[in-house]
Amino acid sequence: MVDEDFVKIEINAFLFNAGIVGFHYLLENMEAVKGEDYKVEENALFISKEFLEKSDLAQAYIDAHIQKFSEDATFTRICKEIESMESLTEKYVAEESKELKKILDDKYKYLLNNTGLARNSYFSACMSLAEQGYKIDLSALCKNIKEIKEYKEKYEQLCKLKEVLLEEKVKETFLMKDIIYARINSIWSNRAFLHQKKSKDNIYNVYEFDFVEPLQQYLKKEKTVKKTKTKNCIECNATIPSKLDFSMSFLNDTLDDLGKKKSSFWDCKPDAYICPLCAFVYSLAPLGFQILGRNLIFVNSNTSVEVLIGANKGIESKYKIKNANKENEKYQLILNNMVQGIIEEKAVEQQNIQVIVRDKATDRYKFTVIAKDILEVLTNCQKNLEKIKEISIEISPKVWISVYQEVLKNVFDRSNQYGLLNIILKNSLKENTSTIYLKNVVNIQIKMSGGTKMKKANADNAFYRGRDLRRLICGEKTKAQDADNKLRGFVYQLLNALQVNDREQFWNLVFRMYSSISVPVPQVFLETFSSEDELQYLGYAFVLGLKNEKYNSEDKVEEV
Repeated sequence: MVDEDFVKIEINAFLFNAGIVGFHYLLENMEAVKGEDYKVEENALFISKEFLEKSDLAQAYIDAHIQKFSEDATFTRICKEIESMESLTEKYVAEESKELKKILDDKYKYLLNNTGLARNSYFSACMSLAEQGYKIDLSALCKNIKEIKEYKEKYEQLCKLKEVLLEEKVKETFLMKDIIYARINSIWSNRAFLHQKKSKDNIYNVYEFDFVEPLQQYLKKEKTVKKTKTKNCIECNATIPSKLDFSMSFLNDTLDDLGKKKSSFWDCKPDAYICPLCAFVYSLAPLGFQILGRNLIFVNSNTSVEVLIGANKGIESKYKIKNANKENEKYQLILNNMVQGIIEEKAVEQQNIQVIVRDKATDRYKFTVIAKDILEVLTNCQKNLEKIKEISIEISPKVWISVYQEVLKNVFDRSNQYGLLNIILKNSLKENTSTIYLKNVVNIQIKMSGGTKMKKANADNAFYRGRDLRRLICGEKTKAQDADNKLRGFVYQLLNALQVNDREQFWNLVFRMYSSISVPVPQVFLETFSSEDELQYLGYAFVLGLKNEKYNSEDKVEEV
């Protein structure tokens, strides 16, 4: 929407919101002045028309994407790989060892084939650069370097090629080729530099023609548009001047190409068109996402524009999620990091948060809604989560699980923690490892099930009764592992009863043990008859009390 001095962009669906976050990133990268060039108010971002009209938006678009994504680009990795080869080359020239030769050969194979510099996107980059006066026959240069036998000369020629590629405009084009195919085309395609017929054209020119020029024309014509025989933007409801309407089909997973397929859903008269301003916002959506390996992730917390920006920008800088390396750790860890960041920054009051992942392998969006009750649990469990954050357990040879991540997975999946407790406790019986940290997991489970102070007090009571029973059976001076050896069979039977929710079996085991030492059964165990949940959390608290010792021997606990 456009008024006399500012354009107004309001919060909408997640992809448009990603465009708003991306627009804000663009403005910051352009060093726009807040309050003068743009304003953020409640659920709208306002940008000065004068600022938009005088700025080189196409170059700003390129600069912003390079600033955000270049560190992760293939071209950046290639340049670092070339730098790393200097010392290897010098060492090989001096020693001529077979091992070093094999390492160098593997590196050249990576660099000079289609895994490195000899890729189609870089060849098309050279065609684009040729129009701007840069004559680079990349295929021939790579082939020539391959044919050189002497490694010192081979490396010298590789460095000369690198110097050419690091010229400002060349580097910019190569980086943008990586970013276009690794990041931008995850969100939109078939327009500008992603149109099949324009893939070899100048990136600046085609983006300027397809997105910036229509926007500039729109800003000038919007006030003079006649209302008859015009279209309205499906996003902002603004009147779209003749010939300046955009089909939304360039956005991945939105619509079929309305120019090619006249669906009966639209009565063969499609009206899903957007104005040039909204199209420009959508083109910035990749900048609103954060890097998650090959994928992209966005937090749609849309209470206000400030919250939306803070929920994404703050999380990226604080947790450096692009540096997460293990695929099986990433998603749940990122979810929690984002929620923790939002909670710690007090960016939102308790509310639902939508987390969207664009999966590169499937070319699909994956949606997760973190509901209000889960946010409340995570808020209330911050201290408990912090205490288990660095713990992982070897549950079988070379198979480790992160207690922290498994607990989080259960929270997000609304599953209880009892299965996890059972697995870890049974494993500890085999390995004689300390499990006192699991009391945090019991406390998290109590909070997940709507626990009260009374439940927490009962769990503490059961824990202390277990600890007291351990001392009565084993004596104060018994070593921890010796005490565990005495109690192993009893604890194992208790865990089996808890695993199948057998209240009667659990009670019989407890009753017989207390009877054998002529001590009354504690009153707290009567609570186990009230519900299955009471049996579970009191039972596991009691078992943890029975195992409540720290060991002097090596525990199989590893920091992660």
